[in-house]
Amino acid sequence: MDTFITRKGDDFHVHLRELEMMKRMARLTAAQFARAVIMPNTLKPPIRTAGDAFDYRQQIVEATRRMDFAPIMTIKLYPNTTPEVIKGAFQTGVKAAKIYPE
Repeated sequence: MDTFITRKGDDFHVHLRELEMMKRMARLTAAQFARAVIMPNTLKPPIRTAGDAFDYRQQIVEATRRMDFAPIMTIKLYPNTTPEVIKGAFQTGVKAAKIYPE
């Protein structure tokens, strides 16, 4: 019989929330997936800048340490989001920006 090995997949839309819920959701997600696109709208305030994304990523990395998991960070776009904010976010590793109708 042939052996079939699969790799862990990716979650392309995950809301990890905040505080203890974020830690639990991050660990549950990391147990099932190798990477996940982290939605920016679940924090108060939402992830809007490179600094916001960096801080949230650090919390996720800490919650999932010793797990093979890579969070893919996003920022939330607003009407007043500038090109400089977007460029800065992408230069620091943010991979996507998302707009939500108000």
